[in-house]
Amino acid sequence: MKKPPNKFFRWVRFLDRIQFFHKDELVHKTHVDAARSLPDAKALRQLSTKILQTDINYHGVNPELVDFWKSMLKHMKRRNIPVFAFEFNVSGTAVDIVHATKHWNLSKKEWDMFGAMGQEIARKRNTKMIWHGSPDQPVYDPSRWEIDE
Repeated sequence: MKKPPNKFFRWVRFLDRIQFFHKDELVHKTHVDAARSLPDAKALRQLSTKILQTDINYHGVNPELVDFWKSMLKHMKRRNIPVFAFEFNVSGTAVDIVHATKHWNLSKKEWDMFGAMGQEIARKRNTKMIWHGSPDQPVYDPSRWEIDE
């Protein structure tokens, strides 16, 4: 698996440190606004309760995709970002992951943060994933993650 561009590492480090370190001359304001707009601890608590009360059926879904989704959920929870899997597709090789309160109404910078997190998770798990929010994809669909077969 090829190494991801450095920008993904910068996004992940940026997400983890934005609440502790902020200098206007070092970080562009739109990035700061994007990073601060995603966390929502109250929505995360409500969503966690709903997720625990319902059984998600992973029948027919590729186990690598389930593993990626669970890892993405864990990493986003750690950062107080509420997300949910809107849909696992019929073939079981793709999932749409959206913000729990804003759904698809995220800015380009916010979607880029989602993408950076997901690509870093896929890299660490050695799972080949395609993020449809990347500029090299023919159709822009930033909520869609697909296993690269």
